[in-house]
Amino acid sequence: MSLELLPGAVNSDVLSSPPFVVVPGVINLRALGGSPLDETHKRIKPLHIFRSGELTRITEDGRSKLRELGVTTVFDLRSDTEIAQLKSQTPNIPGVHVVRAPAVTEDAWKRDLSELLRRYQVDELQLMGVDDSHITHDYSLSAIGLAPSAPAMQKRFRSVPVFRDNWEGYTRMSSAKAETMAAVLSMIREKFGGVERYLTTHAGLTDEDL
Repeated sequence: MSLELLPGAVNSDVLSSPPFVVVPGVINLRALGGSPLDETHKRIKPLHIFRSGELTRITEDGRSKLRELGVTTVFDLRSDTEIAQLKSQTPNIPGVHVVRAPAVTEDAWKRDLSELLRRYQVDELQLMGVDDSHITHDYSLSAIGLAPSAPAMQKRFRSVPVFRDNWEGYTRMSSAKAETMAAVLSMIREKFGGVERYLTTHAGLTDEDL
């Protein structure tokens, strides 16, 4: 997909401007720094925390860029089944420690798209106290960051039964609409009592982890 065809006339200038960070071979890499914390005057430290798509296709220049950015630890939220089915093992990157921290159960990846949707949308910004308007805006940026690789991603995910058998659900998950995240944030508060409660009762984390 050419950049001219991206939603909202997005072009290479957008994808190379903050909060996007260009790392060759990595899609949808964005810096989370600068977001204001709820009810305080503090902000997340710029260029300190990043989020991205998989690192499977990172180039040598990309490895150098990660080191230049000061990235020393990567948390891989994908399940073992996802990595195996999509043949997307994170490569060795000298100086970078990869921590496996699956966000979904192996069973969810195999058969439960609703759990995939819910768990992948529990946002780290909410845990850090960022207000909802900034969270939903940041979430919507994924539609821009992933657009150049959309055809390749669709081809890959059509080979996975949980997505192939519920393509409408996959489309919702990949569209990254702000209103989708707003609904998830509201549901987490109403059903689970907040993100901290959700993570300790449904995602296997402890109070010490948080």
